[in-house]
Amino acid sequence: MSSSEKTVLQRLVSVCATVAFAAFLLWLAVWLLQQIWGWLLLILLIAAIVTVVVIVLRGRRDRWFR
Repeated sequence: MSSSEKTVLQRLVSVCATVAFAAFLLWLAVWLLQQIWGWLLLILLIAAIVTVVVIVLRGRRDRWFR
C-alpha cells in the first residue's frame, strides 16, 4: 500500500466534507432566492405584460394591412 492511497476513514471524511459543502451551496442558493424573489416576480410580470402588448399590437397591425 503506497502512501498516496486514502484509507477508508479519509474517504469517509472526504465524502462528508463534499456533502456538507453541497448542502451549504444549496442553502446559499435558497437564501439568495428568498432575498430577491419579489424582484424576480416583478420582472416576470413586466415581461408577461410586454409580451401580451406586443402580440396584441402585432395582431391589430396585421389586420390593418390586409
